[in-house]
Amino acid sequence: MTKRQSPMTKTIASFALALGLLVGTTQAMAAEEGDLPSAGTNIRDQASLQRGAKLFFNYCVGCHSLKYVRYSRMAEDLGLSEDEVMKNLNFTGAKFGDPVISHMPEDLAQQY
Repeated sequence: MTKRQSPMTKTIASFALALGLLVGTTQAMAAEEGDLPSAGTNIRDQASLQRGAKLFFNYCVGCHSLKYVRYSRMAEDLGLSEDEVMKNLNFTGAKFGDPVISHMPEDLAQQY
């Protein structure tokens, strides 16, 4: 019998996987043969996940969206308050219940 994962665990795992893929891509591309290196992601380390969210919002969200993740859900999953998320991770003026969308204009996204 398989154990069902809670929606929170799935969201955190998806977020951690996305961050792990972003960080681990360069190393994986450099590996010529053998096993891929570990991304070192621990979905139970909430402080690490919060730091990863901070890095994503400071460096990645300008071009990359998390269109299936809402600010409110991220706050719940990462143990952050609405105030913490809106002051530290929302640079676009989105509402707390809105999805995390990059506000790069479509024409520029196609150009880059």
